[in-house]
Amino acid sequence: MKHNIRYRVEYFSLRMFIFFIKISPLFLKKFFSLFALGVFSIAGKKYNKLVDSNLKIAFPDISDQERYSLKKKIFKHFLSVFIDILYLFGGKDPDKVVGELKVEGLENVQNVLEKGKGAILFSAHFGNWELIPFILHRELGFRISSIARKMDNPLTEEIVKKFRAFMGSNMIYKEGSLRKIIRVTEDNGLIYMLVDQNTITREGVPVKFFGKDVIAVTTVSQLYLKKDIPVIPLFVTYQSDSIILKIGKELEFKKSGDHSKDISDLTQKCIGLIEDMIKEYPDHWFWFHDRWKPRKPMKKKVENER
Repeated sequence: MKHNIRYRVEYFSLRMFIFFIKISPLFLKKFFSLFALGVFSIAGKKYNKLVDSNLKIAFPDISDQERYSLKKKIFKHFLSVFIDILYLFGGKDPDKVVGELKVEGLENVQNVLEKGKGAILFSAHFGNWELIPFILHRELGFRISSIARKMDNPLTEEIVKKFRAFMGSNMIYKEGSLRKIIRVTEDNGLIYMLVDQNTITREGVPVKFFGKDVIAVTTVSQLYLKKDIPVIPLFVTYQSDSIILKIGKELEFKKSGDHSKDISDLTQKCIGLIEDMIKEYPDHWFWFHDRWKPRKPMKKKVENER
């Protein structure tokens, strides 16, 4: 009953907020961004502390002033992204909400599709990751299958699902997703997933991220090594008044014959590409996630393997 009441409050609050945004003209977008920045600066002490801690881990050599300046840019960037997403939730025309959209490297996806094996497109919580399916859908003319975790609140989940469909995605939930992913790629479709956040030990492998140990999900590596599905990195960047989707080249990886080693090495390569993008655009990454949260090793599994 307690959960049911909370879910309904969250649902109706979101519906009301979306309605308010829907009837609001686009010229108020900048005002909403500044207002949200002010509110969050006051109320977001927890996230302020987490961002500061994460920046100290990733960039230990920058000064306090440089870190403070970067933190302000991070808050400003993501609150602007948040307002954009709310406008999109309200059904506003994406082209009018986000402005000029450009694509670099679309031929990398087109060349892979000519092989007939589909592809895994991986990215991170970087820039505005919700735009990637929309841009690809617009450029390629078909929907992208996106992997996501089902939300705890089933009422708000329906709103989010409709929004992502509006943005060009066919949703595939993580639970029991492997067969669906393989089926999509066998039909020469595209799978889009984010691979930068923390995960439980049994679902990932240890890798280095900014020189520190983290656990990274291995889905991309498993599909590449077992099914030979092509893999492509891609990221949304904000430059001046343009939003650019940068699509990298298909990953090249030479198998060693040691499957466990290959899983670790390929996963590390994917995480390394994400790290490179963060270093180039440090205000673009979602620093509000506790990425370096320590995970307990699975002792029983290690003992059984021995």
